[in-house]
Amino acid sequence: MDEALAAALRDKFFKQDAAYLASDHGRADFANHLHARTQKYRALYRDWILALLVGRRQVLEVGIGTGCASLMLAESGCALDGIEMEGTHAEIAQLRLAGAGQAYGRVLLGNAAEILQSHPLGGYDAVIFWATLEHMTQAERQAALRAVWSGLRPGALLMVLECPNRLWYRDTHTSTVPFFHWLPDALAWQLYAGGGELELARAGRGASYHEFQLAGIPVSVEASIDSLQRFRRGDVLRRLKWLLAADGRYERWLHRLAGGVHREFFHEYLDLAIGKPGPAS
Repeated sequence: MDEALAAALRDKFFKQDAAYLASDHGRADFANHLHARTQKYRALYRDWILALLVGRRQVLEVGIGTGCASLMLAESGCALDGIEMEGTHAEIAQLRLAGAGQAYGRVLLGNAAEILQSHPLGGYDAVIFWATLEHMTQAERQAALRAVWSGLRPGALLMVLECPNRLWYRDTHTSTVPFFHWLPDALAWQLYAGGGELELARAGRGASYHEFQLAGIPVSVEASIDSLQRFRRGDVLRRLKWLLAADGRYERWLHRLAGGVHREFFHEYLDLAIGKPGPAS
């Protein structure tokens, strides 16, 4: 099955770009999409997600891509539906899961913001934007977040994972340009690729607590919010290292500047699970 998945990635995702795939970066990118990303998700996210979803397994993943995260979720026992804009990506994702004896319950094709405004969400225990929110325009982000928050039942989770935080001084996601997240769009377009708003959004633009606040999602210190970083810092040595590091000091400084906002919004990447208020059904 590895051969079939590799062929699908080569033909449908990388578009048979032989020169790119022969380069060092291309080989690493191919290996990342073949298996490495799923392996990273198993090592980094699985324990936290399993702890969050004890007894709760109905999940909608927004933006399944080629299925790297989906496979980990399905292996972990999630009954998984997905949304994907690119049909060829969805085909690869379904092939990846089938090769591991897994399957989506349903895959919805189209713009996620539009689908979420009409798709019933009350039956899901969690809706996950995995490496997705940062690739939406501002209008799409607002529509998607509002739709999910209003559609989730009390006790369910809105999860945003692997989303770069625009409040951070470095960008390791899109440009590697220092302070890129802070720049006005017109300047960022020119520095990144000379494209327009849509091209920049699709490449990836950081988000912050402000989008959630505008969508009516609670961001205060009283809100029910967990994060991957909080979970991992349960390890004493890891937490001590973070407290002493420059990034740890910067994170705490950001939190002090916006004192009424939940501290989980100030990590370099947003890996958040926000609970809808009310008793779980």
